[in-house]
Amino acid sequence: MKLLPKTSLLSILLFLLFQSILLAQTAWINEFHYDNEGSDVNEFVEIVIKDVSSYDLSLFQFYLFNGSNGETYGNTYNLTEFTPADVENGFSIFYLEISGIQNGPDGFALEYDGSLLQFISYEGSFLGVGGPADNIESIDVGVSESNSSTLLNQSLQLTGDGVEYGDYSWLEPSDATKGQINEGQSFMLPCTAPDEQAIFLTVEEEDISENQIQLNWQRGNGDAVLVLLKESQPVDAIPENGVTYNADADLSNELADEIGNGNYVVYSGTGDFVNLSGLNSNTGYHFSIFEYFDDTYCYSLIDEVLVVNTNININSDSDIQNPEQPLESGIITINNSSESSSIDVFKFNIIDFGSGDGLPTIIEKVVIEKGPENTVLDWSEIIKGAKLINDGTEIETIQTVIYEDSLLFNFENQQFEISDGDTAKIVLSIWIEEIFEDELLMDFSIPTLHSFEVYSTGSFLLDTLSNQILSNSFQLDVQADQLSIESTTDHYYVNDTFSIGISALDSFENLDVMDRTITISHGGSGTLSITSNVELIDGKLLLSNLKYNQEEEITITFTDGVLSSDYIIEFKETTIEIDSSDFNNDFGLIYYPNNSNASSFTLSAQNLQDSLLIISPPHFELSLNEEFTQAFDTIFFSDYLIEDQEIFVRFSPESAIGDQILDSLKISTKGADQLYLILSAEEATLETESIKNIKNYDLGSRVKFNARVIGGASHFDSLRAVQDSTDGILIQGAEVPQLAFGDSVQLVGTLIQSKYGATITIEEPINILSQDSSSIAAIDMHEKDFLQFEFMRIKLDSLNFIEEGFFENENYEVIALSGDTLKLVLSKKLGLLGELIPYGYFDFQGLLMHLDRQLFLYPEFENDLIELKRESKIIIESTDSIEFESVQIYDYSEPQFYALKVENVSSDLLIECTDNFQVSLFEKSNYDKSIQLPVDIYGNLPRIKVYVRFAPESGNQGKILGQIIHSSKDQKQIINLMGVETLITSNDRSSANNLKVYPNPANSYLIIEVRSDKYQAYKILNIEGKEVLKGKFKSRVDISKLEIGVYKLILLNEDEIVFKKFIKK
Repeated sequence: MKLLPKTSLLSILLFLLFQSILLAQTAWINEFHYDNEGSDVNEFVEIVIKDVSSYDLSLFQFYLFNGSNGETYGNTYNLTEFTPADVENGFSIFYLEISGIQNGPDGFALEYDGSLLQFISYEGSFLGVGGPADNIESIDVGVSESNSSTLLNQSLQLTGDGVEYGDYSWLEPSDATKGQINEGQSFMLPCTAPDEQAIFLTVEEEDISENQIQLNWQRGNGDAVLVLLKESQPVDAIPENGVTYNADADLSNELADEIGNGNYVVYSGTGDFVNLSGLNSNTGYHFSIFEYFDDTYCYSLIDEVLVVNTNININSDSDIQNPEQPLESGIITINNSSESSSIDVFKFNIIDFGSGDGLPTIIEKVVIEKGPENTVLDWSEIIKGAKLINDGTEIETIQTVIYEDSLLFNFENQQFEISDGDTAKIVLSIWIEEIFEDELLMDFSIPTLHSFEVYSTGSFLLDTLSNQILSNSFQLDVQADQLSIESTTDHYYVNDTFSIGISALDSFENLDVMDRTITISHGGSGTLSITSNVELIDGKLLLSNLKYNQEEEITITFTDGVLSSDYIIEFKETTIEIDSSDFNNDFGLIYYPNNSNASSFTLSAQNLQDSLLIISPPHFELSLNEEFTQAFDTIFFSDYLIEDQEIFVRFSPESAIGDQILDSLKISTKGADQLYLILSAEEATLETESIKNIKNYDLGSRVKFNARVIGGASHFDSLRAVQDSTDGILIQGAEVPQLAFGDSVQLVGTLIQSKYGATITIEEPINILSQDSSSIAAIDMHEKDFLQFEFMRIKLDSLNFIEEGFFENENYEVIALSGDTLKLVLSKKLGLLGELIPYGYFDFQGLLMHLDRQLFLYPEFENDLIELKRESKIIIESTDSIEFESVQIYDYSEPQFYALKVENVSSDLLIECTDNFQVSLFEKSNYDKSIQLPVDIYGNLPRIKVYVRFAPESGNQGKILGQIIHSSKDQKQIINLMGVETLITSNDRSSANNLKVYPNPANSYLIIEVRSDKYQAYKILNIEGKEVLKGKFKSRVDISKLEIGVYKLILLNEDEIVFKKFIKK
């Protein structure tokens, strides 16, 4: 059997009372001065607060009390007005100088957040009248000051050691310590109790005997615990901090310390259990436990109690069982939301089997938990109330608690009693909150490991039931009685989108999630964007992007055939009207910074959906009065209705633009067509501007600038390029072709966009400032951005033509050192057509233009192109000498090669070999003593490979030196050559003399006669040394397929090689 703790109401009250006085113990009046010899001076009050950070200082109030009538006098002072001073061990001192403190009998009161903390007086006590001490008698501090004996620098103050007001006593007048710790006073470290209390564990049946009980507990975070016992009544005392107690677990010894009346200390130590003895049988004992720190004996007062009975003649002869007929499943509706309309949801039986103990079963606690089919997350949000009924009569409880997952019913002793051998047939009846979610399920259970409890003075329940007890499921059912229609807006406008939400709700606005088909209809002459049936899924639907096209009030009806709802909407149309009959839109000629006269129009608007904006173009201003006390670029109206509002407009040029302006004033708002008013004016001033600034102007701007002519005459008939120190630009006009290179001019015209880019059409006579055609320094473009210098005279070094040959047209692509490709434009006037295109690099000066994403260069003069002189070179990629392997006379080595190229020479290249060496452009053929190679028109020969071989023919034998010579007029390069001609031995000679080949020349067959049979194979090489025929040695060789020419026959064996030349005819 389980015996669980039962809360002691008295212990709770004692605990709360203790908490209520904690603040009074840790904030008090510590020192004051009110009277002295002569005139009173330096009057003050000092207050001490322990752990000041835990409080809001603004909630402390200090009062002066008049002892003659008991009422307050003077001001009320907030502690934030006091001066903070010394702090020691968590105790903070505050003081305030208060002039005019009365001499007594009078007093002070200290209050926090409306609660009185202290009411003291001096020179007698009195009853407070009104204020925080109303009808409370003051406590006289017992000492006082006098105008005949108290010195100027003295005060009344507390002295002693402690942590609260009661630890100290008041001194006769002594030296004042305003803001400091008083004479003989010390603040001790405050007592800190453990914040985790020990918890009693369940007392099992085997822990109880006739006069003994074993208590077990789970330790908190203190050093030790103290346990108090009281017989038959709850413990009603607590240990005092700082005090140690003697404990004795055997009450018969009568050695245990007693706290209060009948509260005995039965244990004090570090353990987690105690065996109690010397108890009375069949008696209830109450226990409280307190964790504490053993250095300060500061006790945790968190409430933890236990009740145990010493009766051992109780059997576990009671059980909880299923009823004979469980309640059928059902639905719970809004109609079950009061106790009078509660619904029965669960039945179970509690049986006392009467097995011999002769005692009833006295129920202390019933706990009913969620069943497996339950889908309600938190019962406390759904169940408003619950009750238990036994045989049609409600069982009274001292407490019914609805938790998230369970229902708890607590009963006082004898309140719910089942007679020995009797059965209680219990029904759980509940009523629900008005707000709940549709289609959730509730079912109820008592698990086998149940949480029921009984009083120990009766029979015990079985700890574990034989079967879990389950109810059938009950469904929460919302039954809609209305279609709720909601809109996201308060105003509706013609052809503007809006949304309507539809929900099926009951009278408490619970959502009925049943699906429904809703039919929509409406009156009025217009068209609603939706009129077909819609489906209400899960009880709700949002219809969005709805529109109506007429200005009128209509009723929209929504119905599912049972429920119906009408929604009335008035659709309004946004309109704007202006009266410009008296508006003069031509503001004439104005010089900057002057303003024109104002002109006005009248504006009216209704049913505005959003702000209405009037936006003026640049150089114009708006105002709501003719004096323009406030001028605006834009005027906002946020009113729903605008009636005959006069709007004033004036021309106010922002700068000396020197140009005509034609633009529009715009009036716009949501849901209405935009309106325009044409405005025109002219600013007469024209100032000289830089070309760079001019290029940022709008097309059509009229401009004035100074510049110098830097190109165009050689290429264009009517265009010229001019530049100033900032940029360049093209100009055109009647007088422009007469301008010469170098002319300095002042120009007035209009900015346009021509096919070449930004161009100014000159409209006024050109003012020639000077005519100095001397050369103009070009801008060096080294590492500069081309596009920044368009229409300017530039200098580019080391350009290279892509094309070769002669100048035959006007456009040629060239490459700059930066890798950019540009087009060079040659005019016939330059006289370069028919001239040879420079092969190497050249320098350029002239005009830079950008057209169709291509950069163009325009030389103005012939000497704007300067060809850079090139060096003549024969470039050979080889070592200084080439060496060959050893070969016999009339034989030749394997070829070796090298590479060469020629640049800017004046004649063809001749390659010659000395005797015994041969040269060719092919690896296997066409070897000869020399080769002549032609160069192109620029004297260039691209890179080629040259092959050379050793072919001894002198019969000198040994090392043979030679050269291969490359020459073109005065250019010459030489490579040294070296080969070795091997000796022909006597064996070789005799072998050769013993070899006879005929006929020679031969046509189809070659007859070989040799006096030795040691030759194993033959092969035949052509004049280039390439093998054309081979095979095993035989005296007759078919050569019919060989081409006409000279060949070498070679016979092979292990020791020697012999060869013979023959001719194929």
